[in-house]
Amino acid sequence: MTKTATKVRQPDTTPRPVIKARGCGPIIKGSVELRPLTVFAGPGGTGKSQLATQLYEQAKCRQSQNPPGTQHPGPVDGAYYLPADRGGIMRTHPLLLGAPGLSGILGDFLQQLASISTPASCARKPAPAMNALAESLEKQILHGKVLCKPSPTGCPVFLFQPNGQQAQKLPLAAASSMVAGLAPVVLFIRHLVHPGDTLVIEEPEAHLHPEMQRLFVHALAGMVNAGVNLVFTTHSEWVMETLSATVAFGELKDPPKSIVHLDKNDVGVWRLAFVDPDKRSKGVKVQEEPWQYKEYDGYDAGFYDAAIALHNDYAQAINRGNDEAALEEARAEIARAAAAKAESA
Repeated sequence: MTKTATKVRQPDTTPRPVIKARGCGPIIKGSVELRPLTVFAGPGGTGKSQLATQLYEQAKCRQSQNPPGTQHPGPVDGAYYLPADRGGIMRTHPLLLGAPGLSGILGDFLQQLASISTPASCARKPAPAMNALAESLEKQILHGKVLCKPSPTGCPVFLFQPNGQQAQKLPLAAASSMVAGLAPVVLFIRHLVHPGDTLVIEEPEAHLHPEMQRLFVHALAGMVNAGVNLVFTTHSEWVMETLSATVAFGELKDPPKSIVHLDKNDVGVWRLAFVDPDKRSKGVKVQEEPWQYKEYDGYDAGFYDAAIALHNDYAQAINRGNDEAALEEARAEIARAAAAKAESA
């Protein structure tokens, strides 16, 4: 999407943290080695969000332990979590900001969102690489600009202005679900996220057409190449296939400069699955899914099993329909034969 997105980061030889996943929600066994891009895939209810939350909280703790004067002195600075329902939150954030007792991921998200009003008042200066990625998202997917302005109440107002001279600025409540869901991504990477930070995004595919999912994954790869430590959860085959393709290009000796690519050593895909799908009370296991260069699958996140089941369902329906049609034709032939016999008698 941009020149920044196509540059593969230099190999990092620093030992990577390993997170014990056991005891996180329904997970009973497994561990996760953090990579510059860490992905959790699997069915609903397997603990992907709980695991992503744990990584976010640990990132916050690491930032809070930095000595005074370092790049990220605060407990929240440098760690950001965009929840799956971010689009709905963007449409109702003025009401939520006034609610008492908000804490955790939602509280952090709203607090960070409230700090964004204008570049001059934002706590952190925009990083050029991040700003370029934000502009690319607006150009390639949103086809418009995400705007923010202060209000007398101190709560920023977020607007969307579609491309076109006659286009009017829309409040996010009047914009599409796609715009509302991507707006916080644009705002965070433009005003808050810097290289070296940790960014967690739940379900980046939310409200996106498959082609837009492909473009968004390219933007996510650009963040990783720019130095952001990225974590996301997904249910989307389109997301995983695009990710596989970016790694496939990264494996080439001379990858095209115009196409985004990732080093496979920078990517970790972890699949969460029930130990016994028929007895979910037995818990969930976590295992890394290796990228396979010689196989079309790339990363196997379990979507092909669902695709096969869907194909079998459709084939069964078609076969049964054909059988029923053949049966009706046989009955009609018998009736015609009987009528002809009666007429000749």
